[in-house]
Amino acid sequence: MQLIIGYTCVGVFVCTSIIAVLYLAGFMKIDPAHGTKLFNVLVVEIAVIGVGAFGGLIKLNPQPVATELAAGKQAEKELNTANETLTALDTKDTAANPTATIKPRVYIHIASENQRDAAAQAKNALQEAGDLVPGIQNVGTKAPGKLELRYFSARDAEGAKQVASTLKGAGISVEPKFVSGFSDSSIRPLHFELWFAKT
Repeated sequence: MQLIIGYTCVGVFVCTSIIAVLYLAGFMKIDPAHGTKLFNVLVVEIAVIGVGAFGGLIKLNPQPVATELAAGKQAEKELNTANETLTALDTKDTAANPTATIKPRVYIHIASENQRDAAAQAKNALQEAGDLVPGIQNVGTKAPGKLELRYFSARDAEGAKQVASTLKGAGISVEPKFVSGFSDSSIRPLHFELWFAKT
């Protein structure tokens, strides 16, 4: 937001400066009274930008934003890679042994970075219990209003309770929530999603 405000202020300043230069050079005719107001506005803009720049109020450096976007893309790429690897392992195990038990897989979503420590604690507890946890993904505003443990097939109700029990042992109390609209054939057995609430 600061970046947008900064660029907007600079854009207005540049436009005002161009009009002032054209007026002084005689390429643009403006009523003398309006010309005086134009110069007053220009002086005020210079003062505001100067104070903002020295006070750190206007930040035009896009590097932090670019770094944050790159980190988000990298995290998403790593999560997708982990997911593909786990899916391949599931397929291989069930093909070699059709009666093999599929381990619960829990995807963890956080709303902000200040929840990452709690999410990491949940991840460690789940992995110690033998569950698969591909990673932790920051979903920002897509997060729900309260903590949720979602499951998508009625057959996984007991599994969801076990995951909730594991999380409770890690200090995270959450009730399983069934999300309808998915057929058993369209979703992996024991697929769960832990969603941290918006902060």
